[in-house]
Order: sequence, then structure tokens, then C-alpha cells
Amino acid sequence: MLTRDEFQSLYEQGPEAVWAAFAGLQNNVTAQQAQIQTLQEQFAPAQFKNMDNASKLSQPAYVPMDSGIALSASGHVYASGTAITRNVRYELTVIDTKFRRSFRKFFSYTGSLFFHFLAGSSVTRSAFSAYRKNQMQPYTEKVKVGPETFTVASQADNTMYSPAAAGFTSQAAAHDYLAREVAKNPSLAGTLHVLPQFEVTG
Repeated sequence: MLTRDEFQSLYEQGPEAVWAAFAGLQNNVTAQQAQIQTLQEQFAPAQFKNMDNASKLSQPAYVPMDSGIALSASGHVYASGTAITRNVRYELTVIDTKFRRSFRKFFSYTGSLFFHFLAGSSVTRSAFSAYRKNQMQPYTEKVKVGPETFTVASQADNTMYSPAAAGFTSQAAAHDYLAREVAKNPSLAGTLHVLPQFEVTG
């Protein structure tokens, strides 16, 4: 775990130092642990990157950025707990025309009667019930819109630089990748830029 002073020192050294420290934290995962996924949160890019005023105005206020990793015990992990079956039972009181009562403490409705009375009960009228949810969303088919992604592409023809240069969830993450690639190969400076995925050709 990095303290705030340690992170500030790495930030002053540049993005390469920060990424190296993050890779070191990932390598510290023990054999009894397994990385499930990389977590993301909404961050303000201007608080973590040096930007001029024009860049700050053109960038979104908050973008999804990597915030950590989710760990779990290695091996098979159950997605849910043990299923439990409950029998629904009612108390039945019968009052005839002579006001005589008969009482049965545990009375089970037949399946057809149970679902008949359930249709208009207070349970189905709850805002959290499946009945109300089906009224608000009667169709099972849905249109799903994926998040906007960014790609590092060539300035010459807007083609993708490499398979690893696509799929970034924020423009800031794509610029970080671009900076790392230029640091590895200075000849790439001025030949690459960041584009939304829908603008990439090829």
C-alpha cells in the first residue's frame, strides 16, 4: 500500500513511476489470492494530470479511471449462497351463518389459489416487487449502449496503432498509454494521437 507522500513522490517522477508501482502492487498478489477484475471509479482528470486551461475545458469533468483491483480466494468461488425453499402457509378461520368459528393454524393453499390471491396483494403492489417491475419494463429485449472507448491511432491514416492501444474507457487512460509508448520509442513522438473508437479507420 502506498502512502500519500509516496504517491506524491511518484507523481513528481512522472507516469512511468506510477505505473511501475501499480504493477508492483499487482505482483504482490499471493498464491492464495486471485485478481477478479480491475475496478474503476469516476475521477477528475485535471487533478491527476498537468493540463492547460484549454484542455481542462475540453475534457469531461469526470471520467472512469482505474482505482484498484478486486481480489478473491484462488480456486472455485461460488457466485451465490445456498438456495433455501420456504413453504408459504396461512391461518384459516371460517365463520358460518350461525357465527360459529372453526380455526386451522397452518393451512396451505393450492397453487392456483395462491397465485390468484397473490396477483392483487400488497406484496405485488410494492415498488420493489417483480410484478411492478414487469409493468414498468414489460419487454425482455433491451437496447444496451456500451460506454465510449478511445484508441491510440496513427496520425497519418487514423488506423489503430496496436491491439493493445484500443478499448480505453477514458481519454486520460489512452493518453497515459501514448506517453508510455513514446517513452519506450521516442521516434513515435508526433505520429500518434488519441481518437474515439468510432473515428478509427481500418
